[in-house]
Amino acid sequence: MSKTIDLDAAIAAIMSEPSEVRYPVYYAEKLKRLSTVPQEMSAREYIKQQFRMCMTQSDGVKCEGCPLSPSVTGEYCDTYEVLHPDQAVAIVEKWAQEHPEERSEE
Repeated sequence: MSKTIDLDAAIAAIMSEPSEVRYPVYYAEKLKRLSTVPQEMSAREYIKQQFRMCMTQSDGVKCEGCPLSPSVTGEYCDTYEVLHPDQAVAIVEKWAQEHPEERSEE
């Protein structure tokens, strides 16, 4: 059973993020692709965690060590997400569980 995602609300939520964590056109396209995929995590959370995962792997440039890298999946992450969305979501969910966000206590 797939979740219904309000794309306008999701895009607005992403646009409200600080500029260093949003790339509007690229992520809006990801939202459109992921909106019809049965998901455990929301499209917004997927994009946030996938971006975080990407930025922790060689500064998001070389893909070394990334679970969505071509050396692991055989395809670049954006292609893999389109061709295998369920698997991409599962990979990012697993990574996010294994690498929880550090919360700063103020």
